[in-house]
Amino acid sequence: MKRCVLPMITDEVRLPFYVCTVGGMENQNQVSRPNGYPYYVWLHTIRGTGKLTLDGTAYELGAATGMLLYPDSSYEYEATGEPWETHWVAFQGYAVEEFLKHRGLHRSGVFTLQNIQKLDHLVGDIFLSVLSHHPDSGLMSSGKLYSFLIELVQSINRERTHSNENAYSRLQPVIAYMENHLGGDLSLDGLASVIGTSPQYLCRMFKHVVQMSPMVYLTRIRLQKAKELLLESRETPIAEIAGRVGFQTASYFCAVFKQNEGMTPVEFRKSYS
Repeated sequence: MKRCVLPMITDEVRLPFYVCTVGGMENQNQVSRPNGYPYYVWLHTIRGTGKLTLDGTAYELGAATGMLLYPDSSYEYEATGEPWETHWVAFQGYAVEEFLKHRGLHRSGVFTLQNIQKLDHLVGDIFLSVLSHHPDSGLMSSGKLYSFLIELVQSINRERTHSNENAYSRLQPVIAYMENHLGGDLSLDGLASVIGTSPQYLCRMFKHVVQMSPMVYLTRIRLQKAKELLLESRETPIAEIAGRVGFQTASYFCAVFKQNEGMTPVEFRKSYS
């Protein structure tokens, strides 16, 4: 795979995922796209090293490293250790953005992955599919692209899970404190003091590990406990349950419950009767 292939795109634009270009370069030339590019791009290093400048921040692209670039990103990349051999696939489709963002890939980024060889094999499959000149090559390459994207997001999330383990362990005392004091008046400052850190750093840790702020997470576990109490203690008044899980008024509890669950606490109880 030492060249670029541009498939003939016709009805493929109606597909949720379709290939725009796929290929490889033995010594990657410099690419500058200050106004972005119409397509999503995945590019990874085969050998050598390169540098990506993404929205003003520089990243090194070495062994087992790839980059996912969104269409609206401003970027440029070039070789720093020649020959910098790369393989890539550019793609689009009406479902791409939702697919990536739903799996935590909200923006362009650089990733070091242990299974880059498997991803490279899948890019190679896409390349061969486009080269086949089969009447259904567009549809076939779309299916292979979908398989590639599934493997890509799973690989990235596996790496994130591994790196999050230490951060999650650090957060365990805070989460345990939340669960044991749901009915209390828990503040961000108080939660941060449990592990001796600042509220700002605690927020960054929570967003890194669970993709939400500490107070949003607290609301989630309060609502989860409330649902358990609503079903286990059917005679207990709503106002009492609200107080037991940390809501100061029943009206606020009902409003938050409906916003998150799509129904009131009373309707939730009835749905399980």
